[in-house]
Amino acid sequence: MHDRSDHVVVWRMLSTKTRSNAMDAFTTILEAALLDIPILRDLPAPVPSIVLTLVSGVSRSGAIGLQESETQRALEERHRIQIDCYHNSKVECDALADAVEQAIVDHEETLDSTYGIENAGKMDDADVAPVNEMSNERRVRLDFGFTMYRALS
Repeated sequence: MHDRSDHVVVWRMLSTKTRSNAMDAFTTILEAALLDIPILRDLPAPVPSIVLTLVSGVSRSGAIGLQESETQRALEERHRIQIDCYHNSKVECDALADAVEQAIVDHEETLDSTYGIENAGKMDDADVAPVNEMSNERRVRLDFGFTMYRALS
């Protein structure tokens, strides 16, 4: 039996849909923190907006599943979510990216206890050049890594 007594809440929150649950969790956190900025999952996006994309996911080495109980196994999955912040100016885009980071840090406990998302941490941060050099649109790309557990039969 795999002893994860320090993560009791996570085991009660096992899901078979970690991708959609993760997207729902980050959307909820950001919508609550960033009023009046649309949180989207697809392009094209209006400016200003935030676009969420799960860009990678891998299972724990071996992928044999963790024994959670007599009848339940789980698969540890590490995901990476890309959060693109769009705004009309560099200053406002930087402020929006800062607000996204702050919201995730402020709600780290909620991500864990409510959604079963552990160890959410920033992995990358980059200013992305506009497609049209004459455009005022600015973009900051933030990548966060995290761990979730998917229920297996």
